[in-house]
Amino acid sequence: MKEEIRFWGFIIIVCGAVIWYFYSQAKEKDSFKKIRPENSIRYLRLNEQTDFSSVGSRGNHRVHFINELPGKVINFPESYRSENRYYLISVDFTANYKTTTDVSGHAGSALVGGLIAGPVGAIIGGSRKPNVTTTTSEEGADAILVFASLDLTQTYTVTTKTKSNIIQELKAHYLLNSIEVQNIQSQLADESDNSKHLES
Repeated sequence: MKEEIRFWGFIIIVCGAVIWYFYSQAKEKDSFKKIRPENSIRYLRLNEQTDFSSVGSRGNHRVHFINELPGKVINFPESYRSENRYYLISVDFTANYKTTTDVSGHAGSALVGGLIAGPVGAIIGGSRKPNVTTTTSEEGADAILVFASLDLTQTYTVTTKTKSNIIQELKAHYLLNSIEVQNIQSQLADESDNSKHLES
């Protein structure tokens, strides 16, 4: 009876923890959506191991989300510097894959063969090709994200531990490619030239 009570108590605790996790995630997302700029395009949540301190995450302004605006401009609405705007200019990441190999069938075949047909059966059973199963899974790996101010004069580094699917999304939607960086540099140079021309 005690074992049964412990079992159901454990199940209730696990279910409660799962429900609370999804509730808190949904509440966090709803709160974030309320403070996003109206012209936002998309957003991405990074995990709790992300260090957003360089872009204004501290105290009651804990940053969890990257928010994209038109022109691949990034902002962090949760930050105490939420008015700041950035470009994501670099993503440094190497995936961490773990491969496990399970060998089965060889010893089992020898044992069954020995039980059925004696020593000869054990030799025949043992000579059977073992069943090898290889499983590859990805584990979290360190990533370094470098953001730049809109005039490209200052950089801000964000570190996190993540997986390939998040990095692929960052590269597909948030990261500036080399041509986009060159275009921004050219535009900034033109604006500087025009400013100097007006001053003269």
